[in-house]
Amino acid sequence: MPWVIRSVQGGNERSKLFGCLLVPLEYGWDFKSPQPNSRVLASSSSLSAPIIFNFTFPDQEWEWRLTIDNQFGLLRGTWSNNKPNIEQESGTWEAGVGEDEEDDAEGAEGKEGDAEGEHSAY
Repeated sequence: MPWVIRSVQGGNERSKLFGCLLVPLEYGWDFKSPQPNSRVLASSSSLSAPIIFNFTFPDQEWEWRLTIDNQFGLLRGTWSNNKPNIEQESGTWEAGVGEDEEDDAEGAEGKEGDAEGEHSAY
């Protein structure tokens, strides 16, 4: 069952991670863009933390790094990117298990963050 990133904190580009999917596989993990039209952005053959994904979003040229630091309870980790013309952005994220990756990602769309810049579907 996929995990859906539901809470993202950090720099201005954090919203790109909201709704992304972390899919456990028999041999590792896939990191996928949100629904609709979800696609694999990175894969890892690691089965235990830290699990690292290096990727780019299709509409961007800069590199991102997402790390799963905790696999117990909620998935948690860190993220960063090297967007040009700004200081490197970084932050944290949490993911919860979705019943269905399409339904869960669609249900999370449009949720607004609080005044501190957190996006959350809870």
